[in-house]
Amino acid sequence: MREIEILVKVLSKKKVLEKKLRKVSKFVGDILVEDIYYYDPLRKGKYFRNSGQFSESFRIRKKSNKVYITHKHDIFDRRGKWLYSDELETAIGDFHTAKKIIEALGMKKLIALKMLKKTFKTQKYEIVLESVRSLGLFLEVEALRVKAGETVAAVKKRIWGFIESLDAKTSKELGVGKAELALMAKNHHWQKSL
Repeated sequence: MREIEILVKVLSKKKVLEKKLRKVSKFVGDILVEDIYYYDPLRKGKYFRNSGQFSESFRIRKKSNKVYITHKHDIFDRRGKWLYSDELETAIGDFHTAKKIIEALGMKKLIALKMLKKTFKTQKYEIVLESVRSLGLFLEVEALRVKAGETVAAVKKRIWGFIESLDAKTSKELGVGKAELALMAKNHHWQKSL
């Protein structure tokens, strides 16, 4: 599934932004999430671009009592700017058994993230206010509906308009995911250590 979204770092106060989100969207709920990202050491080039950005990623996610495995293929423009991800995700049975299977297949743990996600929805967007351990507060807005023939740039322009309507102080679009940000924070030369 094509996933078109914008991720920004929130620079405003969390309570102020959350109050605004509750006015303009429906609060879906809070959920604790644990993600573990893996890579195949025999195919490092498949997972990482020369710039250090992910080209593909594989993760296991625990959301309350549900567990998912996900493969993402990131799509970039000619200048190397991230545009969107093609994502495949399916539910599986057990988090700890899945970790053992993944590691038995030779995949190596890359990074783990723990976060509290507060999810909101409108007819057009899924909005997630994420408190990520060791990284801070983020806002991720994903388009739920993309019109036939609508370009990625047009969808992102719509999403950005929604973000601006919240009157929150944010960074520019980050263009990388939280796993990449965590790796950069952990080690500026993380890819060389793989």
